[in-house]
Formats: sequence, structure tokens, C-alpha cells
Amino acid sequence: MQQVTSHATTEQAAAAPWRAEMERLQQQLSQLRMVVDSGQAWSPQAGPLQTTLSGSSAPTPTPGTAPGASAPVNEQLTELFQELEGLELALVQERNKVHELIEERASRHEAHERDIAELEGMLQIMQQENQRLTVENQRLASEMGAFKPSSKKDSPLVGLVEPLV
Repeated sequence: MQQVTSHATTEQAAAAPWRAEMERLQQQLSQLRMVVDSGQAWSPQAGPLQTTLSGSSAPTPTPGTAPGASAPVNEQLTELFQELEGLELALVQERNKVHELIEERASRHEAHERDIAELEGMLQIMQQENQRLTVENQRLASEMGAFKPSSKKDSPLVGLVEPLV
């Protein structure tokens, strides 16, 4: 039982970095969506969105871009959507990996359970065979004891010489 708990804890620890990465990607995706919805310019080269003291997300301005310039904003939006698509694709791929790992774990667990059940059946058969042979051995030993002569003089084997080996 403790081995199963230990195995589950190990799997959780192995999955923790993937969960953290997925959570980070989801947060970044939501920040990007907020920027797109607000219509503000944001440069993906400048890094992640900065959080202001009020707690709202403020985009990092692009150097040399005026707030009213439409061509750089369109380029930024295009880049933003491309990065958003890339992040969504990465998120979908990670979810698929997690799903595949969960399925693989379930199939291995089922195979393990089948193997254990088969081995337990084999063990039960062997124990029954062992009991049967033990009873048979005891019966034969008691029959052998009944055939033993009470004295050596009465024995038909008295006087026979045993062969040298």
C-alpha cells in the first residue's frame, strides 16, 4: 500500500513542472487576450506584460511608436496573434501529452492488475497441489510404516547384501 502511495507521489512530482508550465502559458495567454481586447500596443520582444501597482496589466510600450500610429499597431497585433497561436498550440500539445500519459498509466495499471490476478491464481493452484502432495506423502508414509516388519528376523530382506556403490 505504501509503495502505491510512493509511486503516486513520484508521479505527482514528475507532473508538477508540466503543470506549472501550463499554468504559466495560460496566464500569459489571458494577459495577451486582455491586451488585444483593450486595443493597446504590446511588443512581444519586450518580454511579459508588466503589472502596475494598481494590479492591472499594462503593456510594455514599443520604442519609437506613437500611440496613434496604425501601421506599427497592426504589425504588433499580427505578431501578438502569431505568438498567441503558438502559445495555444503549445498548450494543446501539452494537454495531449498529459492525456496520452494518463491513458498509458491507466493501461499499465490494468495490465499490472491482470498480471497480479494471474499470479495469484497460479499461486493458489500451486498451494492446492502442495497440499494434495503433502496429504499423499503422509498417506504413503503411513502405509509404508504399516508394511515395516516388527523385527529384523521376520524381515524377508535379512541376509541380503547391499550392492556397493
